[in-house]
Amino acid sequence: MKLSPTEIFEGKKIFFIGGTGFVGKVTLSMLLNNFPNVGKVYATVRARDARESEIRFWTSIVTSPTFDPLREKYGDGFEDFIREKVVPVNGDVGNEYLGMSETEAQTIMADCDVIINGAGNVTFNPPLESALRTNVVGSNNILKLARMMKRPTLVHVSTCFVAGKRSGAIWENEPVVGYFPRKNELVGTNFDVNKEIEDCARLSEQARQEADDAVQIAKFREQARARFEE
Repeated sequence: MKLSPTEIFEGKKIFFIGGTGFVGKVTLSMLLNNFPNVGKVYATVRARDARESEIRFWTSIVTSPTFDPLREKYGDGFEDFIREKVVPVNGDVGNEYLGMSETEAQTIMADCDVIINGAGNVTFNPPLESALRTNVVGSNNILKLARMMKRPTLVHVSTCFVAGKRSGAIWENEPVVGYFPRKNELVGTNFDVNKEIEDCARLSEQARQEADDAVQIAKFREQARARFEE
């Protein structure tokens, strides 16, 4: 049986997360360029409110050079095509329902065929709290959204080193239950993802409490003053 992406995407409604990022802009543009018969794309754009989200979409995303192929393809009809196909949605993966109300989330999810998640903190050494919020809590929030769909379908784009430091092809049918990147180093260690998340959250809260300590604040202030004078 021949697989036809064009037929698969025709008329489909997509909830696209992470379209404001470097890879996301390219993916969104290619999706619209290669599959113009897609039904609709709900594209999340993080902002303070829905109006600012839409403004940011038109001023920061659509103006990107990654959309040049679409501009060349549709000419004067470019803006009309984008308005017909894309619905900007104010959303932040770190918030429950991505910041939408439960009713709004249910309405959109009932209309969608697939979620494509390209959001993620790609900094190599981010603050632990930031990494948890985006890559862990955010992923769980997206899973909660997916469960609202008539037929839950999620395409998740991982960040770096999800498979550890292995090189070469890593096949989809490899066992993942119990796997973690340092499994071959920490022989005999049982990995529990929920326990790992709890431990990370505890460390993050501990660091926050230490940073809020009056003595530490005075120490930071003195260091900042010395650095400023330097």
